[in-house]
Amino acid sequence: MTDLTGKTAIITGASRGIGAAAARHLAKLGANVVLAARSQSALSELTQNILDDGGSAQMQVCDVSDAASVDTLIKMATDTFGSLDILVNNAGLIDPITTLADSDPAAWAKVLDVNVKGVYHGLRYALPVMRAQGAGTIINISSGAANSFLEG
Repeated sequence: MTDLTGKTAIITGASRGIGAAAARHLAKLGANVVLAARSQSALSELTQNILDDGGSAQMQVCDVSDAASVDTLIKMATDTFGSLDILVNNAGLIDPITTLADSDPAAWAKVLDVNVKGVYHGLRYALPVMRAQGAGTIINISSGAANSFLEG
């Protein structure tokens, strides 16, 4: 098992699903985890669970589609823990799933803002920190959840 003691990991979309599982796992490996999502209540609960299990965790409400929000997240993590060693770009939207002809342009734009621009914002603000440290790992997660709709 890898020892991540003293390393800092930010996980976006950490309020549930893959993001929450990644946060729990990285904390068990010894990482300081910074949980980021839009849902404060879910983040609070997960943060407390990790702390109760002996892990190191902080949370930051963050909308990855907003560059300033991501910049604040990265700064909070580095100010709190002194480094940024791992970024897990996990936040993403799948809805609305519909045909192109029936799609709502505003809803489609929001999906792009989160799923594409959100990843960009994470990379944009994490890379300078990691370069200055001389190391870092970025994990981008993508879902194939829409495949059955597209194939069906």
